[in-house]
Amino acid sequence: MKTKPTSKFKLLALLSVILLSITSCAPQIELTSSWTNKQAKVKTSPKIMVMVIGKDLGTRQSVESYIVAELQKKGQQAVSALTVFKPEVQKYDSITMVNLLRQNNVDMLLTSAVANVTEKERYVPGTTEQVPVGTYATPYNPYYYNFYNYNNFYGGNMYYQTMYETRTTPGYIVKDIEVVIESHLYDVNTPELIWFGQSKSYTKDPSADLFNSFAKIVVGDLEKNNLLLK
Repeated sequence: MKTKPTSKFKLLALLSVILLSITSCAPQIELTSSWTNKQAKVKTSPKIMVMVIGKDLGTRQSVESYIVAELQKKGQQAVSALTVFKPEVQKYDSITMVNLLRQNNVDMLLTSAVANVTEKERYVPGTTEQVPVGTYATPYNPYYYNFYNYNNFYGGNMYYQTMYETRTTPGYIVKDIEVVIESHLYDVNTPELIWFGQSKSYTKDPSADLFNSFAKIVVGDLEKNNLLLK
């Protein structure tokens, strides 16, 4: 079959770009479920403390700062727990914690912690496919070779034959990771659970983009459920 290569290769290039875009846009983290206490009375303009529970102090500082910044963008008064309390405050009992929060005039406490980490390996089989590698000029009709050359000499239409080669990629093993993060928003004065959210991250590698995305989806859901009153 004889085809002109220009449109075909443009189509292949376009498909490659689309596939790359879809792959690169896959979310690293997403909010999978949330619950709101419809009976709770939400205070207007509350002071919200953000507390991330975990062993890695650097990660806690980063995540808290991103959530605080996102809350402040929404016009909320928000503070990081690590800027007020010592790192080990997360180990205190509930009574001591509530007393500390009240002493610092905190109205709401937003906590986040990793609840579960799952890692699974799976095998991705190899592939064998015919890949276009180039073209070569060929006469439209071999019985009119001289006429074909004459037309080409004077700028006539040229026809091409696509060349293919077989390419094989080996199979490989990938590791799927799922990190479940649970977030709670409490009313300090009651104390009462106002909101609960569960998020899933598909990577364990900490990054600024991941922290920023997490902050946006958590704060976005709080705003969506009318829990950030000014």
